Amino acid sequence: MLEILQDDRQQMCVERREPSTSESGGSGRRPPGHSTPQKRPRRRHADSLQEAKHNYDALVHSSMDAVVVIAEDDTVLSWNPAAQDLFGVPRRDAVGRSVREFVDPPGGWEDEGRYRRAHRGRRADGEEIDVLVVAARGIREGAPTRLLTIRDLAPQRLLEEKTLEAQKLGAVAQLATGAVHDFNNLLMAISGAVSVASRGLPTASPVGDRLDDIRDAVRTGASIARQLLNLVRKGGEERDTVLLDDAVRSSRAILEALVGDDVDLVVDLDAPAAVVQTCPAQVEQVLMNLVVNARDAMPGGGQIAICTRDVGEGDDRAVLLTVTDTGSGIPATRLEQVFEPYFTTKGTRGGTGLGLYVVRDIVTRSGGEVRVHSTQGEGTTVSILMPVVADVWNGFGDRMPTHVYRRALFDPVGTILVADTHDMALEAVRRLLDSEGHRVLVATDMEAVERLLRENRDSVSLLLCDMSVASKGTSPAEVVSRLAPDVPVLYMSARGLPTGDECMDDAHVIAKPFTHEELRRRITRLLTDRRAHRPRPSTL
Repeated sequence: MLEILQDDRQQMCVERREPSTSESGGSGRRPPGHSTPQKRPRRRHADSLQEAKHNYDALVHSSMDAVVVIAEDDTVLSWNPAAQDLFGVPRRDAVGRSVREFVDPPGGWEDEGRYRRAHRGRRADGEEIDVLVVAARGIREGAPTRLLTIRDLAPQRLLEEKTLEAQKLGAVAQLATGAVHDFNNLLMAISGAVSVASRGLPTASPVGDRLDDIRDAVRTGASIARQLLNLVRKGGEERDTVLLDDAVRSSRAILEALVGDDVDLVVDLDAPAAVVQTCPAQVEQVLMNLVVNARDAMPGGGQIAICTRDVGEGDDRAVLLTVTDTGSGIPATRLEQVFEPYFTTKGTRGGTGLGLYVVRDIVTRSGGEVRVHSTQGEGTTVSILMPVVADVWNGFGDRMPTHVYRRALFDPVGTILVADTHDMALEAVRRLLDSEGHRVLVATDMEAVERLLRENRDSVSLLLCDMSVASKGTSPAEVVSRLAPDVPVLYMSARGLPTGDECMDDAHVIAKPFTHEELRRRITRLLTDRRAHRPRPSTL
């Protein structure tokens, strides 16, 4: 007899012959060695179909895309959970309805090949959404169907918008970094010219007052450039070391403009050598926030006192900055909330509630802490304690007296090789060093640096090199280590101090624009450190 075996692709005819009675010895039993036909292939086939169906159902059920099976007349036959989430219609309500209620392709589904088009979809609440539809032919219970995979395009569009925005921001950041570089070099040229012009002027000279105004303008411009860099650079915010008293003093003009005529601003600075790990712009931001809060607490006028003083000894050296007002004070029950974002005691007078929150954030990131003491009806004092940076003591042990410190900075160190690609900034630095009594050699590229080091290796005490030179060709550190290993390198940067992955190992960097005092201090620190770590000759 013939037995028909079927699977989903082909039919096979197998002839099966029943043994005769004579072959079985007339007993009806099969002869030895004759096996009974097996049903295992059919059972395995059925099991495989069941597994495939189970896997298909699991895949469709877990898909992040909507998977919908429709009949030839567009009636929904199957509706997975992702389709329910996308269109906001449960499966029980979707099955039996026309898919065109949710996605209506103009011109219908194309028959040739796979259909792939973007369409406007409609949710149950009437909201229109952008979707991508991929349609493929299928068959279900012998009837032709279409399998629709529908993807919400909103996340993709959002990603595309973010990518485009990131590309724009990247271009803006690159443009801003280049602009800041050129701007800081121009400020360096102005600052250097002012420093040279101010030497020898009488203390009460009107010209000196005008030059001080130019210095203040340079500081303001440098602060703006630094804030712009902090916004666009990938490495994070620039961290510099600054003399706190100088930073407070530089902020005084803008603080006086903020308080107005009804408030008396008193500044008492008594930490002349306290250097903290932050930047002038951040100090200015902290003071502006605190002074504005103090001013608003004194609508009828009063006094604001800004004071600094040194505290602690040895490794616990720190500087205390206080801002005290004679205003209305803060109720004791609300003192614990003053650092919370959006908390304000100004009521209908306005206020964002972010002033002290920002202050604490800046101070904390600089390693300090903030405390608030207030008595209602008497006033408020905000105390900021910041650690003094240890590396400013330059190996002198305990703090060096101010007069000794200043005298040490004025000593000429010999020949200094200056390298910079910006002509105006190079000339400004050359004049600064020349006015201090140094012999100055100048170079505009690494070839000139290498040549001058070869010719003057015995007399050059320091290489002062801009990073624009360092980024082209051979590293200055490599050239120095090869030709004059005892010569230290001080890098100048018109793009702010390096941060994050940009940081250079064992590199000393000074940010442009800098004053002649800052340059003296950095040179002295660098050379003092180098002498302190230089091996002493053996006495044996």
